[in-house]
Amino acid sequence: VLPSLIEYADAARQAAKELGVAFIDLNAMSKLFYEALGPEKSMLAFAPTGPDKVDNTHHRAYGIQDTTPPNEEIMFRRAVEAGADFVLGTGPHVLRGIEIYKGRPIFYSLGDFIYQYRTPERIPADILHQRDIEMPRPTNVSVWDRRESQEVLQTVMVRMVTNQGKLKRIQLLPISIDDEGPLYGVPRLANSQRGAEILALMQKLSAPYGTKIVIKGWYGEVVL
Repeated sequence: VLPSLIEYADAARQAAKELGVAFIDLNAMSKLFYEALGPEKSMLAFAPTGPDKVDNTHHRAYGIQDTTPPNEEIMFRRAVEAGADFVLGTGPHVLRGIEIYKGRPIFYSLGDFIYQYRTPERIPADILHQRDIEMPRPTNVSVWDRRESQEVLQTVMVRMVTNQGKLKRIQLLPISIDDEGPLYGVPRLANSQRGAEILALMQKLSAPYGTKIVIKGWYGEVVL
């Protein structure tokens, strides 16, 4: 296994060392993970390769992943045990639940805030056919008219209030992302209906962790 983003990983390690903060080395852990899977099983994480495939890395073999795998929960909790005041997850492109672990919040994924990858002048049109190929796509519309799934085009902004180093409040502001026109991928405060749906989803995703979210009009608040 040849790891990628070596320079980035090295820089992150050095920054953590200089700042004296905990560092979870996902680059090194990914290498061990794929070595443990072996060549055949590790290929399930990528789209099929071939001369007509420009990019085979943007692929989720198991669809929308709004449930955090147990191995990832372990890593996030270890960050808290190492001294993190809170942990923000990213990567799945969708929302995941919130856990209050040892009095500190873990946001397993806040999804995407800005989702602008469609730049016709720079990106070959066929690459859009290759992204997230496990998601259903209509075949009778232009590639530029195809919509991302709703799960990808929503998120929450987190507003935390602390007092003398103690966490006092966590508020969740529902955000939707435009899926058409010149503002494609631009976030905005969700309307009443969409906002209620997003907050209800966060309640559902956070419930397995024993986390309660109360609705206060247009936003939600985590019970601490």
